[in-house]
Amino acid sequence: MLKAYRLKFLSKSTPVRAYTLFGAVCWIYRLIGGDLEKLLNDFNNDNPPFIISSPFPLAGSDNGYSLVFPKPILLISDKVEKDERICEKINRKSVKKAKYVSFDVFKRIVESEIKEGKVLGYTEEFKETRSVIVHKNGKALFEDFSSLSVRNILNRVTMKSDNLFTEEYYLFSDRW
Repeated sequence: MLKAYRLKFLSKSTPVRAYTLFGAVCWIYRLIGGDLEKLLNDFNNDNPPFIISSPFPLAGSDNGYSLVFPKPILLISDKVEKDERICEKINRKSVKKAKYVSFDVFKRIVESEIKEGKVLGYTEEFKETRSVIVHKNGKALFEDFSSLSVRNILNRVTMKSDNLFTEEYYLFSDRW
């Protein structure tokens, strides 16, 4: 039986990934005297004692807080409508950049009510709010702040910097 745990961070942080959590669990296991090699061999032999996924953030909603999920990659139809309106294009662009979907939207995708990516962006049924796709009548807000971070691309052949770019992070405190 799978169990879900809620992590509450004491300070603001960028999203935590599964490999970071796995590394932390391995270090703690080793520090408390566990046989780390046996644990890692269990994973290598397709007999994992536990499974870790990247955590899903909580967003404010009408009912307090609700889970948001990473936006699935959906197919985009080859057919292009000739009578596209400007507002649809603008809506599609913001929906395309969103990183998460609300539980209700995720459920509709899993139940195959939403099969194509254009459904999210071409209709006015959905909107994007702070990187979360929600139903027009719903709301999902990350109340913490976002930050721009300057990153660097390193060319591993020449070992020189190729390009600087910025990435926007939403920083969460206790809702992971």
